[in-house]
Amino acid sequence: MGFRTAPMSSAAAAEAVDRDNLFTPETPAEIETWCAKYPAEWRQSAVIPALHILQDANGGWLAQQQLDDLAAYTLVTLIIMAMTMISRALFQALLPEISRPFASRDYRRGTRIINFAMVGSIIMLVAVYVGLFVVLFVFNLPLPVKYSPTPLLLIMAGTANLCDALFIRGAWILTRLKKTGVMAIATTLSAAATISLSFLLVRALGDLGLVIAVAGGFGILAAVSNAAAWWQLRIAFDSKAT
Repeated sequence: MGFRTAPMSSAAAAEAVDRDNLFTPETPAEIETWCAKYPAEWRQSAVIPALHILQDANGGWLAQQQLDDLAAYTLVTLIIMAMTMISRALFQALLPEISRPFASRDYRRGTRIINFAMVGSIIMLVAVYVGLFVVLFVFNLPLPVKYSPTPLLLIMAGTANLCDALFIRGAWILTRLKKTGVMAIATTLSAAATISLSFLLVRALGDLGLVIAVAGGFGILAAVSNAAAWWQLRIAFDSKAT
Protein backbone atom coordinates (compact mmCIF):
# COMPACT_ATOMS: atom_id res chain seq x y z
CA MET A 1 0.00 0.00 0.00
CA GLY A 2 1.40 3.36 -0.99
CA PHE A 3 1.63 6.45 1.17
CA ARG A 4 -0.83 9.27 0.55
CA THR A 5 0.27 12.89 0.43
CA ALA A 6 -3.30 14.21 0.66
CA PRO A 7 -6.20 13.21 2.91
CA MET A 8 -8.75 10.74 1.54
CA SER A 9 -11.71 12.85 2.58
CA SER A 10 -12.70 16.05 4.29
CA ALA A 11 -13.68 13.96 7.31
CA ALA A 12 -10.11 12.76 7.64
CA ALA A 13 -8.91 16.34 7.42
CA ALA A 14 -11.27 17.37 10.17
CA GLU A 15 -9.87 14.71 12.48
CA ALA A 16 -6.25 15.57 11.72
CA VAL A 17 -3.95 16.62 14.52
CA ASP A 18 -2.09 19.92 14.72
CA ARG A 19 0.23 19.50 11.76
CA ASP A 20 2.31 22.54 12.64
CA ASN A 21 3.57 20.61 15.66
CA LEU A 22 3.40 17.10 14.24
CA PHE A 23 7.14 16.44 14.26
CA THR A 24 7.24 16.48 18.06
CA PRO A 25 10.19 15.40 20.23
CA GLU A 26 8.50 12.02 20.69
CA THR A 27 8.46 11.36 16.93
CA PRO A 28 12.26 11.27 16.45
CA ALA A 29 12.48 9.07 19.55
CA GLU A 30 10.15 6.53 17.96
CA ILE A 31 12.12 6.68 14.71
CA GLU A 32 15.39 6.19 16.59
CA THR A 33 13.88 3.16 18.31
CA TRP A 34 13.48 1.55 14.90
CA CYS A 35 16.96 2.67 13.77
CA ALA A 36 18.47 0.96 16.80
CA LYS A 37 17.02 -2.38 15.67
CA TYR A 38 19.31 -2.47 12.62
CA PRO A 39 23.12 -2.68 12.32
CA ALA A 40 24.80 0.69 11.81
CA GLU A 41 25.38 0.04 8.11
CA TRP A 42 21.66 -0.75 7.55
CA ARG A 43 20.01 2.10 9.46
CA GLN A 44 18.32 3.23 6.24
CA SER A 45 16.06 0.19 6.63
CA ALA A 46 14.15 2.19 9.24
CA VAL A 47 12.86 4.65 6.61
CA ILE A 48 9.61 2.74 5.97
CA PRO A 49 8.76 2.36 9.71
CA ALA A 50 9.56 6.07 10.10
CA LEU A 51 7.07 6.92 7.37
CA HIS A 52 4.46 4.74 9.09
CA ILE A 53 5.06 6.61 12.36
CA LEU A 54 4.48 9.96 10.65
CA GLN A 55 1.45 8.64 8.77
CA ASP A 56 -0.19 7.36 11.97
CA ALA A 57 0.50 10.65 13.76
CA ASN A 58 -1.05 12.59 10.89
CA GLY A 59 -4.43 10.87 10.85
CA GLY A 60 -3.54 8.22 8.26
CA TRP A 61 -1.86 10.31 5.55
CA LEU A 62 1.42 12.10 4.91
CA ALA A 63 1.60 15.82 4.20
CA GLN A 64 4.50 17.19 2.18
CA GLN A 65 5.72 19.11 5.23
CA GLN A 66 6.18 15.90 7.19
CA LEU A 67 8.16 14.35 4.33
CA ASP A 68 10.33 17.47 4.27
CA ASP A 69 10.87 17.26 8.04
CA LEU A 70 11.99 13.65 7.68
CA ALA A 71 14.33 14.36 4.74
CA ALA A 72 17.29 15.88 6.63
CA TYR A 73 17.05 13.20 9.32
CA THR A 74 17.06 10.48 6.64
CA LEU A 75 20.02 12.10 4.86
CA VAL A 76 22.08 12.08 8.05
CA THR A 77 21.14 8.42 8.59
CA LEU A 78 22.37 7.62 5.07
CA ILE A 79 25.60 9.52 5.74
CA ILE A 80 26.18 7.44 8.88
CA MET A 81 25.45 4.24 6.96
CA ALA A 82 27.85 5.16 4.13
CA MET A 83 30.62 6.11 6.53
CA THR A 84 30.40 2.79 8.34
CA MET A 85 31.71 1.25 5.11
CA ILE A 86 34.86 3.36 5.50
CA SER A 87 35.24 2.15 9.09
CA ARG A 88 35.10 -1.46 7.99
CA ALA A 89 37.23 -1.16 4.84
CA LEU A 90 40.62 -1.18 6.57
CA PHE A 91 39.60 -3.99 8.93
CA GLN A 92 38.52 -6.09 5.95
CA ALA A 93 41.76 -5.32 4.09
CA LEU A 94 43.81 -6.52 7.08
CA LEU A 95 41.69 -9.63 7.73
CA PRO A 96 44.44 -12.18 6.85
CA GLU A 97 47.03 -10.33 8.98
CA ILE A 98 44.55 -10.18 11.88
CA SER A 99 43.47 -13.82 11.66
CA ARG A 100 46.94 -15.42 11.60
CA PRO A 101 48.22 -14.21 15.00
CA PHE A 102 44.94 -15.04 16.71
CA ALA A 103 45.04 -18.53 15.18
CA SER A 104 48.54 -19.02 16.65
CA ARG A 105 47.41 -17.49 19.99
CA ASP A 106 49.68 -14.48 19.52
CA TYR A 107 47.01 -12.21 20.98
CA ARG A 108 49.26 -9.20 21.51
CA ARG A 109 50.27 -9.00 17.86
CA GLY A 110 46.70 -9.59 16.69
CA THR A 111 45.41 -6.84 18.97
CA ARG A 112 48.12 -4.43 17.74
CA ILE A 113 47.01 -4.98 14.13
CA ILE A 114 43.37 -4.40 15.09
CA ASN A 115 44.38 -1.20 16.90
CA PHE A 116 46.25 -0.08 13.78
CA ALA A 117 43.12 -0.68 11.68
CA MET A 118 41.02 1.28 14.18
CA VAL A 119 43.37 4.28 14.19
CA GLY A 120 43.54 4.24 10.39
CA SER A 121 39.73 4.13 10.16
CA ILE A 122 39.40 7.06 12.56
CA ILE A 123 41.89 9.13 10.53
CA MET A 124 39.96 8.44 7.32
CA LEU A 125 36.63 9.29 8.95
CA VAL A 126 37.94 12.56 10.37
CA ALA A 127 39.36 13.52 6.95
CA VAL A 128 36.05 12.79 5.19
CA TYR A 129 33.91 14.62 7.76
CA VAL A 130 36.19 17.65 7.75
CA GLY A 131 35.88 17.70 3.96
CA LEU A 132 32.08 17.45 4.20
CA PHE A 133 31.95 20.23 6.78
CA VAL A 134 34.08 22.52 4.61
CA VAL A 135 32.06 21.80 1.45
CA LEU A 136 28.67 22.22 3.15
CA PHE A 137 29.31 25.11 5.54
CA VAL A 138 32.37 26.96 4.24
CA PHE A 139 31.80 26.75 0.48
CA ASN A 140 28.01 26.47 1.02
CA LEU A 141 27.28 23.64 -1.38
CA PRO A 142 23.81 24.35 -2.79
CA LEU A 143 21.35 21.71 -1.58
CA PRO A 144 17.57 21.81 -1.36
CA VAL A 145 16.77 23.35 2.01
CA LYS A 146 14.90 20.29 3.21
CA TYR A 147 17.98 18.09 2.63
CA SER A 148 20.51 20.42 4.23
CA PRO A 149 21.81 18.99 7.54
CA THR A 150 22.70 21.41 10.29
CA PRO A 151 26.27 21.53 11.64
CA LEU A 152 24.98 19.89 14.82
CA LEU A 153 23.51 16.94 12.88
CA LEU A 154 26.76 16.51 10.94
CA ILE A 155 28.77 16.56 14.20
CA MET A 156 26.36 13.95 15.58
CA ALA A 157 26.91 11.76 12.53
CA GLY A 158 30.70 12.10 12.83
CA THR A 159 30.65 11.25 16.53
CA ALA A 160 28.47 8.20 15.84
CA ASN A 161 30.85 6.95 13.15
CA LEU A 162 33.92 7.46 15.34
CA CYS A 163 32.26 5.44 18.08
CA ASP A 164 31.36 2.82 15.48
CA ALA A 165 35.06 2.48 14.59
CA LEU A 166 35.78 1.89 18.28
CA PHE A 167 32.96 -0.65 18.42
CA ILE A 168 34.44 -2.56 15.47
CA ARG A 169 37.71 -2.92 17.38
CA GLY A 170 35.97 -4.67 20.26
CA ALA A 171 33.77 -6.71 17.94
CA TRP A 172 36.71 -7.98 15.90
CA ILE A 173 38.69 -8.98 18.99
CA LEU A 174 35.70 -10.94 20.28
CA THR A 175 35.15 -12.52 16.87
CA ARG A 176 38.80 -13.56 16.50
CA LEU A 177 38.62 -15.04 20.02
CA LYS A 178 35.48 -16.92 18.88
CA LYS A 179 33.38 -15.26 21.58
CA THR A 180 30.42 -14.45 19.36
CA GLY A 181 27.96 -15.22 22.16
CA VAL A 182 29.53 -12.53 24.33
CA MET A 183 29.36 -10.16 21.35
CA ALA A 184 25.66 -10.88 20.88
CA ILE A 185 24.92 -10.18 24.55
CA ALA A 186 26.93 -6.94 24.46
CA THR A 187 25.11 -5.75 21.34
CA THR A 188 21.68 -6.58 22.77
CA LEU A 189 22.38 -4.75 26.03
CA SER A 190 23.71 -1.74 24.14
CA ALA A 191 20.65 -1.59 21.88
CA ALA A 192 18.33 -1.68 24.90
CA ALA A 193 20.30 1.11 26.57
CA THR A 194 20.22 3.18 23.35
CA ILE A 195 16.44 2.91 23.04
CA SER A 196 15.97 3.98 26.67
CA LEU A 197 18.44 6.83 26.26
CA SER A 198 16.63 8.04 23.14
CA PHE A 199 13.27 8.35 24.87
CA LEU A 200 14.68 10.01 27.97
CA LEU A 201 16.86 12.59 26.21
CA VAL A 202 14.37 13.47 23.49
CA ARG A 203 11.67 14.08 26.07
CA ALA A 204 14.03 16.23 28.13
CA LEU A 205 15.94 18.12 25.43
CA GLY A 206 14.01 17.75 22.17
CA ASP A 207 16.11 17.75 19.00
CA LEU A 208 19.33 18.26 20.94
CA GLY A 209 18.43 15.20 22.99
CA LEU A 210 18.07 13.16 19.81
CA VAL A 211 21.51 14.26 18.64
CA ILE A 212 23.03 13.26 21.96
CA ALA A 213 21.09 9.99 22.06
CA VAL A 214 22.22 8.78 18.62
CA ALA A 215 25.88 9.57 19.26
CA GLY A 216 25.56 8.29 22.82
CA GLY A 217 24.05 5.04 21.62
CA PHE A 218 27.06 4.36 19.43
CA GLY A 219 29.27 5.33 22.35
CA ILE A 220 27.53 2.81 24.63
CA LEU A 221 27.97 0.11 21.99
CA ALA A 222 31.68 0.94 21.67
CA ALA A 223 32.22 0.96 25.43
CA VAL A 224 30.42 -2.33 26.05
CA SER A 225 32.09 -4.19 23.17
CA ASN A 226 35.57 -3.03 24.18
CA ALA A 227 34.97 -3.83 27.85
CA ALA A 228 33.89 -7.33 26.82
CA ALA A 229 36.94 -7.63 24.54
CA TRP A 230 39.29 -6.57 27.35
CA TRP A 231 37.71 -9.14 29.67
CA GLN A 232 37.98 -11.95 27.14
CA LEU A 233 41.58 -11.02 26.27
CA ARG A 234 42.51 -11.25 29.95
CA ILE A 235 40.99 -14.73 30.07
CA ALA A 236 42.84 -15.70 26.88
CA PHE A 237 46.19 -14.44 28.24
CA ASP A 238 45.67 -16.31 31.50
CA SER A 239 44.77 -19.47 29.64
CA LYS A 240 47.86 -19.18 27.46
CA ALA A 241 50.09 -18.63 30.49
CA THR A 242 48.91 -21.89 32.07
